[in-house]
Amino acid sequence: MRIEQDLLSQKFTSSSLSSNKRNRSMIFSYDEALLQLQSYYTEHGHLVIPRNDPLAKLCYDYGWWQEFIKDRPERVAELNEINFIWGRLQSEWNIVVEALCTYKSIHDHIDVPSSFVVPHSQPFPIATWSLPLGRIVSNIRLRNFYVNKGESRVMQLDGLGFVWHRDKSEQKFQMTIYAAREYKVRVNREGRALKVPQRFVVPENGKDGWPLELAGFRLGEKLTAIRQKGLYVKNFPHRRQQLEELGFQWAGNSSLNWLEVVHAAAIYSRQHDRVLNPPDNFVCSGDAFPDYLHGLPLGLRLKDVRLKGRYLQGETAPKRREQLDALGFVWKKKRGRRKKSES
Repeated sequence: MRIEQDLLSQKFTSSSLSSNKRNRSMIFSYDEALLQLQSYYTEHGHLVIPRNDPLAKLCYDYGWWQEFIKDRPERVAELNEINFIWGRLQSEWNIVVEALCTYKSIHDHIDVPSSFVVPHSQPFPIATWSLPLGRIVSNIRLRNFYVNKGESRVMQLDGLGFVWHRDKSEQKFQMTIYAAREYKVRVNREGRALKVPQRFVVPENGKDGWPLELAGFRLGEKLTAIRQKGLYVKNFPHRRQQLEELGFQWAGNSSLNWLEVVHAAAIYSRQHDRVLNPPDNFVCSGDAFPDYLHGLPLGLRLKDVRLKGRYLQGETAPKRREQLDALGFVWKKKRGRRKKSES
């Protein structure tokens, strides 16, 4: 076997063959295929061979398995040693469905961007790696690829929530949901409410782990337009529900600021015998305050309430005053004289 492999190696490295691609197009026997697979594995450390490569077309094929591998355990063992991807022997359609199911488990939809290619990472099954899933979805939608062989495939896609006629509004809304979900995971981890600054833009180049397909997305502006103008959600109650499930606040971030203040104030009041009169320089910290309140300058916030009437404008003002009164808020601080420093 070793001599045979050496001869084959000489055959495939001879100057008469100008490229690996040409080599692979001339493979016919199992031994020749194995030699090329071993060579690829040695060079790349895996067998996630591009789908348009002749070697992949030859070896990741059910007919090749039937002819050369079936009932040959010694060959199965040889291929296992180089991590042959057995899952790629199944039909291309099954691999597409696997990829779509995984994509949906991550993004909660299968409106896949046309440029999306399955990454070489979990949770995507290794058999789906490098699959141009976005292009496949576009071809299914525009050219009926894969689904012209029977109604069962159409039903599979319907069950996954496939969008047959791309609605630009739906596409943009789902991108907003995607970005909002990522923001909550990466930035707004502790708070239940989704609090995104109006000027927030998703970082470029995958910074801080943000998905590349979201780079430059103006999430703050989108959420503000949804709140103020009903962008994407007018006459779409299910879209409103999706946002609310993420903690979206229709009243805006000003209401969120008040909720933070009153939450911190309630904790402080409980710690001080129902008296809410923190020093102006008091900042929330320690185990008594949840992580999302750490760093909140409660003293300054309440000083602004006292001197500037902050948070106390509009229809909500009476109710907020009642909340502060119930917490023992001191509306007028006593001013003591400064003691003269001893000489």
